[in-house]
Amino acid sequence: MIFSRREWLLFVLFIAITALFAACGGSDWKDLTKVGNTWEYEGEVSGASITAKVLGNWKVGTQVYAEIAANYAVFSNVSRFCSWDDKKQEFLYVGDSSFFNDGTQQFFIEGRVMGAMKGENTSFTNTDGTVIRYIGEEKIKVPAGDFATYKFTHLNTDKKIDMYIWYASKRGIVRLKAYGDTWQLVKFTEGKSADPKVLGGANAAKTIDLVKIFFAAAQTGDVAALERFFSVEGKQDFAQQSDVLGAYVKRAKGIRTDKATFAFLGDNAAGIRFLQYDESGVRPTVTRSDAVLQLVLENAEMKIQKISIASDNLF
Repeated sequence: MIFSRREWLLFVLFIAITALFAACGGSDWKDLTKVGNTWEYEGEVSGASITAKVLGNWKVGTQVYAEIAANYAVFSNVSRFCSWDDKKQEFLYVGDSSFFNDGTQQFFIEGRVMGAMKGENTSFTNTDGTVIRYIGEEKIKVPAGDFATYKFTHLNTDKKIDMYIWYASKRGIVRLKAYGDTWQLVKFTEGKSADPKVLGGANAAKTIDLVKIFFAAAQTGDVAALERFFSVEGKQDFAQQSDVLGAYVKRAKGIRTDKATFAFLGDNAAGIRFLQYDESGVRPTVTRSDAVLQLVLENAEMKIQKISIASDNLF
């Protein structure tokens, strides 16, 4: 699924500004991530509309993630998981939901740090070198009403302003001016507070740890390095799957951990997924690799009892 530049821009800034105010100690993160919160925007020049919606909140271990669709009216089956790490003062983009239309919540093996607080909470520096900087307060009127806002500029990698953002407490972005158009909030629908849905069960943290070290070992291309992750009973399955595992580690080699994803498939099961692109032929191809791990707790550690691997050519 491909987002237009404007849609993706609006989505990223909506999340980033939310994280900014959460980091300042306010309650905006919880208010803005209520399930069902919906923002409807319209471009003054283009007349186009964009809708952002909070689809849900999920909890994995102690971390809570907000699931947000960038343009819900059009792409109801594609959303993003985001979170704020208050301790590290980092904003994370941690995964996708239903990206392959199979209803799974896919988390990156390593979340992407989209930005971090700098200085005295007056700016938010993204990992691409761009900066969102606070410049003052301003009262404005948009179709959704009158708002007392905090005004920000967005500086590109050349440190030139390419965007202005107006943020209202507990409402998020109410106006955004960029690339020849001004997007204004037309309607905001407030959702409801709800406890996040728990994923992964009691052993979620141990499952995540296993997934990370298993995939890191697979990336080395050494099949033998995977045997230590199997339970006593699972070692028989490992031996039987040696040829399949050999092909798997060959495909996994070189795949970035912020591109590969994992999903909880039950309290003691996890899936690992990644795509492999090949542009060497006349037509480029994309192959999806899936590994399903059936897990068991052995000596206080999660081990693989059985593994199933599948590979599909998407196109």
